[in-house]
Amino acid sequence: MRLVINIIIITGVAGFIGFHCASTLLMDTNYKIIGIDNLNDYYSTDLKNNRLSFLKKYKANFEFYQVDIERKEDLKTVFDKYPNTEYVIHLAAQAGVRYSISNPHKYITSNIMGHLNLLEICKSMKEIKHFVYASSSSVYGRNSNLPFIENDLVDRPASIYAVSKRTCELISYVYSEMNSIMITGLRYFTVYGPWGRPDMSPYLFTTAILLKKEIQLFNQGKMKRNFTYIDDVVQGTLKCLFNRNAYREQQGYIKHKIYNIGGLESINLIDFIEVLSKEIGLPAKLKLSSMQPGEVKETAANIDSIVSEIGYFPKVKFREGIKKYVEWHRSYYK
Repeated sequence: MRLVINIIIITGVAGFIGFHCASTLLMDTNYKIIGIDNLNDYYSTDLKNNRLSFLKKYKANFEFYQVDIERKEDLKTVFDKYPNTEYVIHLAAQAGVRYSISNPHKYITSNIMGHLNLLEICKSMKEIKHFVYASSSSVYGRNSNLPFIENDLVDRPASIYAVSKRTCELISYVYSEMNSIMITGLRYFTVYGPWGRPDMSPYLFTTAILLKKEIQLFNQGKMKRNFTYIDDVVQGTLKCLFNRNAYREQQGYIKHKIYNIGGLESINLIDFIEVLSKEIGLPAKLKLSSMQPGEVKETAANIDSIVSEIGYFPKVKFREGIKKYVEWHRSYYK
């Protein structure tokens, strides 16, 4: 008897979270992964291509298309090849809070228009069971109620990046109401781990310590982040992808839902650097600076909703995650 192959399309497959989701799914031969990425140069294309090289080892169950989600017709050409697609994990986006200050237009065209293009295509595909997309803890902006919970007001964004992610949430709500597609947004909190982006603090701080350079800390170092290890992020994303339809509202399925995916605790950045420094075995040089535009002082995730409804719970403690990251960093960057 021939096994049924479930087709899953992942956008941003050469990105940090997309790569890890794809590599986890490819361990199960019942899934065929269609990867989409534009391989832009926001950060090292070598890193993206190395991630792809790993995924391409799964020749029978992985196909890759270099397509920009801003180009609807090119995107539709890929989707038309796979009319039996059942799941979409949309992770492609222009990332970076600070980059959005100097390049705001890119966040409108890539994040908002790209998201809209995907929903326009998916609304006509009869086999799609679930559309899961990446939102961000950045949508909470200047909200001072901690920990952040999904029904908090999110009307005080601190960056255009946050605006783009919140806009995608609102667009998704409208499309879920107007069409028969179940959509879920995941507000990720400061994801870190092996194969992580070089514009994020684990890479920047580790590199600075190894090269004996200064680490610039904003707001005089009084910043906290809810660091979430990549394995926990993948666990939450895939549990949500396959299990969310088990959650019902009295009047039927909730078509659009938002969940926080966060770690076990929020970590002060100075404490983060201390743990990192000990793991590396070298001292850190700190330069304390004032608060920068687009930054928020602290993030903390309330994950009660996804724990109770989906069964997600983070497992990797911060020190364990840092140890794994440093081991990978030393190995990969020599």
